[in-house]
Amino acid sequence: MSSVKKVFSDMKNNKISIIASVGVIFLFLIILFSNIILSRSSRKNTNIAVDKVSEFYIEELAKNRAKDVSELLRRNYDFIVNAVKVITDDDLKSVKSLRKYIHKIKILYNIYSLVFVDENGLAYTDYSTTTSQSAYPFVLNEAITEPVFFTMNMYGARKQVILAVPVENIVFNGVKLKVCYVQIDIDSLVKNMVVQFEEMETFCNLYYKNGECLTNVGLGTFGPGRNFLTELSRPETSFVDGSFEDVQNDFAEGRSGQISVVHNGYESYIYYLPIEDASWFLTVSIYDNVISEHIQSTTKRIMRNSEIQFLITIALFLLFTIQLSYSVSKRGKDLLKKQVSISQEQLLIIESLSRSYRNIYTINPETNKLTIIQLNGYITQGLDSHSRSTYDYTEMANRYITDRVYPEDQEFMRDALSLPVVMQHLENVEEYSGSYRILENDEVHFYQYSYTKLKNNKIVAGFKNIDDVVKAAKEKELLISLSETDSMTNLYNRGSGERKVSEAINNEKGGIFVLLDVDNFKHFNDTYGHEVGDKVLIGVAQSLKKTFREGDIVFRLGGDEFAAYAESIRTKNSAQTVLERFKLNLKDIKIEELGDFPITTSIGAVVIKKGSKTNFSTVYKAADVCVYKSKEQEGTFVTYDSIEL
Repeated sequence: MSSVKKVFSDMKNNKISIIASVGVIFLFLIILFSNIILSRSSRKNTNIAVDKVSEFYIEELAKNRAKDVSELLRRNYDFIVNAVKVITDDDLKSVKSLRKYIHKIKILYNIYSLVFVDENGLAYTDYSTTTSQSAYPFVLNEAITEPVFFTMNMYGARKQVILAVPVENIVFNGVKLKVCYVQIDIDSLVKNMVVQFEEMETFCNLYYKNGECLTNVGLGTFGPGRNFLTELSRPETSFVDGSFEDVQNDFAEGRSGQISVVHNGYESYIYYLPIEDASWFLTVSIYDNVISEHIQSTTKRIMRNSEIQFLITIALFLLFTIQLSYSVSKRGKDLLKKQVSISQEQLLIIESLSRSYRNIYTINPETNKLTIIQLNGYITQGLDSHSRSTYDYTEMANRYITDRVYPEDQEFMRDALSLPVVMQHLENVEEYSGSYRILENDEVHFYQYSYTKLKNNKIVAGFKNIDDVVKAAKEKELLISLSETDSMTNLYNRGSGERKVSEAINNEKGGIFVLLDVDNFKHFNDTYGHEVGDKVLIGVAQSLKKTFREGDIVFRLGGDEFAAYAESIRTKNSAQTVLERFKLNLKDIKIEELGDFPITTSIGAVVIKKGSKTNFSTVYKAADVCVYKSKEQEGTFVTYDSIEL
C-alpha cells in the first residue's frame, strides 16, 4: 500500500514539475519576444528622435541667423537715414567739407563705405569723387524712389551688397543729391555665420528668389557663387525629403521650408527662409551630423547594456528552472514551497528589476532582515556574492553608505534609505526611488535605488548604475547651451540674451539694461587684422563677465555690440558703481599687437524702475540713443536714461 502511495506521489510531483517548467518557459518566451519588439521600437523611435532634433536645431539656427541679417540691414538703413537727416549747410559748403562729414559718419557708425550720388552721376566718398556711370551704373539705371538693394562685384569677383536710399531736398554745388548708399561686405557676413562644433559644420548662404547667390561663399557641397535652384535641379541631385518643385515655389512665394538632399555624394539637411524686407533667402545646411552620431551612440550603449542584462535574465531563468524542477521532483509540492520563498508577485517584480538593476534584495520590515536575490560585484568591503544571503538591513545600509557612497551624499542617503522613511514613502506611492553617487576605484559613478512594496508587506529593493543616462542628459544640456551661446565670446548669443531680458522686463522686475559698442573697432580690424579684432571682442566680453554677477544676463548682440541686464541694480548710483568697475576692467585688457592703444567703449545705460510696464524694444531704443550720445565723448563714456512707472 505504501509503495502505491509513493508511486502516486511521484506521479503528482512529476506533474507539478512539468507544469512549473512549462510555465517558466512560457514566461521566458513572453519576455524574449517583448525584448525583441522593444528593441525594434527603440531603434525606430531613435531614428525619429534624431530627425526631430536635427530639424529643430537647423530651423532654430536659421531663424537666429536670419534675424542677424535683418538686424544688420535695418541698422545700415537707420545709419543712412540718420546720415541724411543730420547733414548741415556747413557740411555742404565744399567737396572737402562733404568728404569730412562722410568720414565722420563712417567712423561714428562703423560703416564700410558711405557714398552720395548727385543727379549728374557724380559719386562722393570720403576720399574721392568718381563718375557713377562707370563705377556704380545701377544708381542711374534705376529710378530709386524707395530703399533698394543691389549686388555688384568689387575688386574682381568679390561681391558686395549695396543698400541705396533716395535723397530729397539736399543740394550740393548747385546740383540735387539723388541717392545715398552703403556697401555691405556680404561674404564676411556669411562667413561669420558658419558654426563648427566637434565634427559638425553648419553652413549659411544668401540667395535671391531666382536662386542667384549673393556671395562668393559655398553652402556645404554647393560650390561658391553657384545658383541654388540650378544645383537642386541637376539630375545627379536626389531628394530624400521634399522636391525641387516645392523649393522653387517656396522661393517664388517667399515661404520657408526644409529639405533633405543628396548632393555630390553627401546627404544634407537644408533649411531656408526669407529675409525680412530684403527679398533674399537665407539657407542653412548640415551634413555629417554630430547630433545624430551622439544620439545613436548613446542609444547603442543603452541597447548593448539591455542585451547584456537580458542575457543575465536568461541565465537566471535557466538556473531557476533547473532548481525548480529538481526541487519539485525530489521533495514534492510542500518541499517546493519551502525552497522557493519568493512569491509570484515577488518573482514578477524581481524579473522586471533584473532587466536593468544590478543588485536586488528583499526586506522584511517586521524583522529588519535583508535577503540578497541578485548581486553583481560587491555590496561593501569584504562582502560579495560568495557571502551569506541574509543580513540586518539597517546595519548593512549603514556599512554600504560609509564604504561606498560619495561623502557629500552620505547624510542624504542615511535618511533616504532608513526603513521608516522607506515605509512612509511606500504608503503613498507604488515605487520609491532616487539617485546618488558612489566612489569606485577613485572614480565617481551615478546610481539609482528603487523600493517596491509587496502585498505581504515585504519590500523588494534594486540598485543600478545610471552613468549612461546622466551622460545623455549632459550631452543634451551641452547642445542646448551651444544653441544659446556665442561661439567666440562664450556669452549668450543675441537670440537667447534678448529672450531672457524680455522675460525679466515683462515680469516688471526692474533693473538696469546696458548697451555698448567698441570704439574704433573697424580700425582694429583694418590696421591689425581680424585676429586682433577678435581678441578685442573677447577681452571686452571677459571684462563684462568680471563686472557683472553670475545671475546677470550678459550677451553679444553681434559685431562689436554687447549688452547686459542686472535685475538687482535699480538706481543710477548703483549703476555708476558697476560701470566704473567695468571701465577699470577694460584698462586691464592686454593685447600685445595694440601696445598702449586703449580699448574704449560707448555705453548707454537705462535704469528700469521695479513695476515699470515696458518691453525690450522700448528699452533697447532708449539705450541705443544713449550710445550715440556717448560716442560724441572721448574714451569710455556712459550716458544714462531711466524708465519709470
